[in-house]
Amino acid sequence: TCIKVASFNIKRDSRFQGAHSWRNRRELVADIIRKSGLAIIGVQELLPTMREDLGELLRGYSIFGDGRKRDRDNEQSAILLRDNDTKLLGGQTFWLSKHPERSGSRAYFAMFPRICTMCIPRSLGRKSGCSTPISTISAARPVHLGCGLSWSICTG
Repeated sequence: TCIKVASFNIKRDSRFQGAHSWRNRRELVADIIRKSGLAIIGVQELLPTMREDLGELLRGYSIFGDGRKRDRDNEQSAILLRDNDTKLLGGQTFWLSKHPERSGSRAYFAMFPRICTMCIPRSLGRKSGCSTPISTISAARPVHLGCGLSWSICTG
């Protein structure tokens, strides 16, 4: 049994984006995710309003992760899990700093807190299931890989 996994930088919303604002991209992003057949998607640059929109547009997906300052009122690196294929067994968001457990903590000389969201999903494709850690990280510099990097995790 295989499940499809990908990383997708959905680009944060900004008032300076004009025609490329989230309002004009949200349906396209949701459509790409729905049609891709992806079971697990690590997203970067997710703002609270964007999270709400994806929650409404992607029925059948759960969204896991916290913001840079622990609450969800700021940018997140979250993980989307398709409910028919996966079950969340556990996970956490931690900060890439000297004190990873401290909400909003930063590494030396970092302009913003950098986070990593990790989860352990269970594949529902087999009776025994399969669990593997998945993570998404907020990078110091944007990395552009087209629409994202995708791969499959296969068991048995």
